[in-house]
Amino acid sequence: MFTHPYADGQLDRQRRRDMLARADEQRLGRQLRDLARSSQPAERHQPRRRHAWRPALRLRLHARA
Repeated sequence: MFTHPYADGQLDRQRRRDMLARADEQRLGRQLRDLARSSQPAERHQPRRRHAWRPALRLRLHARA
């Protein structure tokens, strides 16, 4: 099937514009995901610290008794 060269150019420009828009959306999504991940580690470590303190506190209570 033959297409006019001008139409081919238009299709190429539209395809390029769509690819750039999708790349922009993916970049923004990655930035948001990275920001969300960077804020989580502080919250994630608190329960681990709490669990690490429990055995130490138990030993301290048994030592007093």
